Amino acid sequence: MKKSTHIEPPTRLAKTAGTKDTKLVTDAQANLEDMSLAECIAAVAVDVASKRDEYRSIDPDDLAGFLGIDDADNPGPDWSFVWFVPRLSVMDILLQWSEEFIPELLESHVTPERCEEISAKVKLLKRNETKLDQTSLEFLTEEEKQTIERRYMEDRRKAGDSTLLAYYHINAPHGRTLTFEAFIGDNGEVDDLKTPYDERDAKFTDLSDCLIVEER
Repeated sequence: MKKSTHIEPPTRLAKTAGTKDTKLVTDAQANLEDMSLAECIAAVAVDVASKRDEYRSIDPDDLAGFLGIDDADNPGPDWSFVWFVPRLSVMDILLQWSEEFIPELLESHVTPERCEEISAKVKLLKRNETKLDQTSLEFLTEEEKQTIERRYMEDRRKAGDSTLLAYYHINAPHGRTLTFEAFIGDNGEVDDLKTPYDERDAKFTDLSDCLIVEER
């Protein structure tokens, strides 16, 4: 089983709180180090379910190691992968892209006259970006906003601009499952590793409104 890394002592400026927090982490790691892999999995599963959170303060990479995951820094074939395009709001799309982009997304879904009208209003908004607020988009119908956001995701998918997530699932006693989520960077590195505690607290990535490109 992967051993935990050494945790440096806190600085003198934060001696009281830092020492207490470090001792909690060290004690939690010591408890898991004395257990077998099966015992670690069972103990963490109970801790997550009970919300005692005795092991939550352990670094995610170290926690993964205690639970038998030896490739948390570079997920391999024992992980499942999901490519997706995140959904952006019309406001975010407006701020990030040129003034022609939104009319282009709508041109096959509205009349030429309506597309021209929207184009003129978008150009005006782009010239006054510092004054943008939610009322700035009232000239768009809800259907048009939904179309823009959906077409944006489809456009990004065609351009090969998608995000990769990886998941590792561990079977625990009593039908429980411990899951880790990792954002994968362009070079295959893990940018952000989330733990079963994050999943319990609904801090995993919400894919319900995203465009799933590929899942395996």
